[in-house]
Amino acid sequence: MWQTAPEMIEESNAAMAPEYQELYAGHVQGMRKTVRFIQKQASPPETVVAAIEKALTAEKPRARYVVGTDSKAQLVAKALLPTRVFDAVIARGTGTPKHREAG
Repeated sequence: MWQTAPEMIEESNAAMAPEYQELYAGHVQGMRKTVRFIQKQASPPETVVAAIEKALTAEKPRARYVVGTDSKAQLVAKALLPTRVFDAVIARGTGTPKHREAG
């Protein structure tokens, strides 16, 4: 999935009208940055397949299987931090522009 993500971002961006490309330029740049980071951190397909096999063959399967250290760290952070703080950390890490306040 992450191997083709850069092409999908570029295709989606190219399909947008110029005014939307300008409006969402910061978000698109954030996605580019995020995809590069995730590509480096993503678990190998074999690890994901092993987790799926474990889930399918477990006598008492769990509701969720978290694969990879990065996913586990994110899950812990989400549990420990207030939602606004967690969202701000993710936004900063991905380069997503801050939301403008309405009003």
